[in-house]
Amino acid sequence: MILKVFGLNFFLIVFLQFLFSLSAQSRTENDTLYSITFVRSISQVEDFGKSESVLQNIWDFVVGSSNSRLLKPVDVITNGKKILVLDQGNKGIISIDTADAEFDMIENESGFEFTPSTVSICNFNNNDFLFTDSYLNKIFLFDSDDEKIKLLNDELELNQPTGILYNQAQNEIWVVETKNHLIKVLDSKGNYLRSIGKRGTGNLEFNFPTFIHYDTGKIYIVDAMNFRIQILDSKGDFINSFGKAGDASGYFASIKGISVDNSGKIYIVDGLFNAVQIFDSNGNFLSYFGSKGSEPGKFLLPVGIYIDAEDNIYVADSYNSRIQIFKKKNNG
Repeated sequence: MILKVFGLNFFLIVFLQFLFSLSAQSRTENDTLYSITFVRSISQVEDFGKSESVLQNIWDFVVGSSNSRLLKPVDVITNGKKILVLDQGNKGIISIDTADAEFDMIENESGFEFTPSTVSICNFNNNDFLFTDSYLNKIFLFDSDDEKIKLLNDELELNQPTGILYNQAQNEIWVVETKNHLIKVLDSKGNYLRSIGKRGTGNLEFNFPTFIHYDTGKIYIVDAMNFRIQILDSKGDFINSFGKAGDASGYFASIKGISVDNSGKIYIVDGLFNAVQIFDSNGNFLSYFGSKGSEPGKFLLPVGIYIDAEDNIYVADSYNSRIQIFKKKNNG
């Protein structure tokens, strides 16, 4: 009898470890088996087999930093050809061309010097990008045509802007004001239209909201200190919310970036867990990947996440000074 009980416990332990390993496997609501696998990490030009010149190494030693390496990435996105990284350590956007193995700092023509408080970046009108600086209280536009950064609207007044998105359905820009516990809705030129929310715990009420994400007509808001995700439609009407504070899988401790894959699964970075948790479209926990560490597939205070059209998953592994790329594979 003792051997039978021990054998059962051993089996359960092994089974759970298998479920929550790096290549964690889960059943979705349509019973399709999928897995998340590590692809690569990018932190410097050497990751492409390309070495810096002697002069560049001397320059790095003198100034103490280099645009050819990531320092403190907090958010990431791709335009299909290049990976764009919002890097607080480099105080700007690093453009990574994986084909040519090049790291370039995007030229800043905004008239403002960026601080180590850039927070979030999003697509805007297909070819351009918007990002926030929570210390400068500004929104900036990266124009892909001339590859330069400009100020969106100098007259717009913001109070600690963090998360930002382009609401394609309404042709609006939504920006989170963390200190004001609300979302400001702007037109495509950055002019104020209206606000959504106030401080509280009810529907459409927030407590230090941060990141925000748009996907197929739905808005996903990280309601950080309420330890939950609120989901709105494109007009700002409440749909659903999920999440509670806790220290186990399916709960939240320090919610950061959020993204959605092509099948509607919701991916949420938790900085304290050093992991990415995966939920179905109704907020039911499915699985997670990652743990604390510096090895491939592990994280140290990750922040932003982005999922492209091919379900490649990019995670800003902030204190490991790198972007990690994973792949979702459908095996059903």
